[in-house]
Amino acid sequence: MGFSADISYQVRFVLSNLESGHFKKLLIGVTLVLWGATVTRGLYNVTLHPLANFPGPFWAGLTPWWKTYEEFWIGTSMLHRYRELHAKHGPVIRISPNELSFGGPILAYDEIYNARFDKDLAWQKNLGTQHSTFGRPTVSEAKRRRDLLLPFFSRRSILALEHVVQEKTDILIAKLLRQHEEGVVSDLHLGYSCYTVDIITDFCFAQSAEALSFPDFHAPLVDALLALADSWSAMKHFPILQKINSLPTWLSLRIAPAMKGFVEYQTNLQTQINDLIANPYKLKEASHAIIYETLLAENKEQGTPLTFVELDHEAQSLVAAGVDTTMVTLVTGTYELLKKPEMAAKLRLELKYAWPSLHGRPLGLEALERLPYLAAVIKESLRTAPHITAGFPRIVPDGGKEIGGVFVPGGAKVSMSVLFPHNDPTIFADPQEFKPERWLLSSKETTELEQFLVPFSHGPRACLGRPLAYAELFLAFANVFRKIDLQLTETTPYNMEWKDNLVAHYPNGHLRARARRVQN
Repeated sequence: MGFSADISYQVRFVLSNLESGHFKKLLIGVTLVLWGATVTRGLYNVTLHPLANFPGPFWAGLTPWWKTYEEFWIGTSMLHRYRELHAKHGPVIRISPNELSFGGPILAYDEIYNARFDKDLAWQKNLGTQHSTFGRPTVSEAKRRRDLLLPFFSRRSILALEHVVQEKTDILIAKLLRQHEEGVVSDLHLGYSCYTVDIITDFCFAQSAEALSFPDFHAPLVDALLALADSWSAMKHFPILQKINSLPTWLSLRIAPAMKGFVEYQTNLQTQINDLIANPYKLKEASHAIIYETLLAENKEQGTPLTFVELDHEAQSLVAAGVDTTMVTLVTGTYELLKKPEMAAKLRLELKYAWPSLHGRPLGLEALERLPYLAAVIKESLRTAPHITAGFPRIVPDGGKEIGGVFVPGGAKVSMSVLFPHNDPTIFADPQEFKPERWLLSSKETTELEQFLVPFSHGPRACLGRPLAYAELFLAFANVFRKIDLQLTETTPYNMEWKDNLVAHYPNGHLRARARRVQN
């Protein structure tokens, strides 16, 4: 009785205050305080902030919401916007109150990413894989995990599992030829995506997504990954959307039905993780070594085995990282070769000379790596492809650092997209042109160019999957151009225009071609 009376009294008290206008006054007061704090902060940002003297848009220096407006509300491709701003303001621009973008000089990339700068943890959380190797903020934290994974992605491991890559390559070739026989124009964006998805999932988990088995390459996981890339700007600016992954599966799919394939595969991986944690002996039952064998092992030097969440984030980041870079590189290189028949013919001639008969075993990775024009095509594809479009932010350590000849205060965020060094005319002549021949110069000249080819970044946080990506590129380019005569179809430069969505997003269409069998 007393409790009910207390509640009743509190309700009457609140209502009486609402009626008397006290609550309205309080609300107005809070609003004014927040507005005042926002204005004060904005004035500080454009006048007294340590980055206040760096050039850039006024609104970018005033508030971080400038990027939200540009990228989310009006759909700007931010890398293209940064290129415009660098052309106007110079090599260093302010893109947020506490963040700088570097568009040059070339040494700035090395000074940012070859240093031991911490990653921006908030940015990593927006990706939803902050507990993975990729998401560890400090170099020392990442190194402990990288040391566990390095043997798995070593040259020796890649050669031991080359048959996995070749098997998927054979399936891709067969699928393309079958589509041609059925009168279907092949979507190579989707085809290459299915190819890379199947390789990374089989290689890492011995549990292939079987994406290549789906009609017209419309595998649910691939469609979901494309939808996920398209939603990156929303998740980056509104991190609460990451909570969708924490909802019950039925509810998250109700909210985001396009993610069905990703959720289903994620559930399969989580089931596998739980099963292996409960039954470690099953690690030996896999068709080949998988990443969990290393990550779940007790190691006194590395600490205790990883938790379920850490293993889950590791799996997600490996799938995401293992798909787009290789797929976009294959798409870019294939498109450029099909636009320039003389280049495609030169590649086919080299392949036919080294691989005269299509009967029997295909030419292996080590033999393919010795073909100079094929290697040049791959390097030029990596240079020109918009595989990773965003610059990953790093935190300048206390005391500040000189970057690209400019002193940057400690605590500031700095970033530089790999597309800036890859398109630097002082390094690569005619950078907008696809020229494999630039990699066929003297050994000294080629070595000098290679130090500026950074599709997998470099330094202590360089991509672990580089050897696997190169294996995929060599086997895919070699098999496609030796066994198939591709004819560019229903594809224009407009279809190949891309938008910066962390990785390249192609809103205007895909690379499409007819795949006719090459006679032996």
